[in-house]
Amino acid sequence: MAHVLLGAYLIACLLALVWPVAEWTARVEPRVLGLPFAFAWQILWILLTCLAMALYHRAVSGKTARAERESA
Repeated sequence: MAHVLLGAYLIACLLALVWPVAEWTARVEPRVLGLPFAFAWQILWILLTCLAMALYHRAVSGKTARAERESA
């Protein structure tokens, strides 16, 4: 299940950063923390991807640890 969720998230991330969504965010105003909106949009997705990968790692490593304990 974690693999499917990560795959769906990565597809959503790809769509959010390339055409046509990138066209909607390609503007300077409004500024977010002093950055142009388009740049802030890309940084947001990078941070969200870091969070998604951390959650995925936690889910997968938890299953691996449980499987190792049960087989021992």
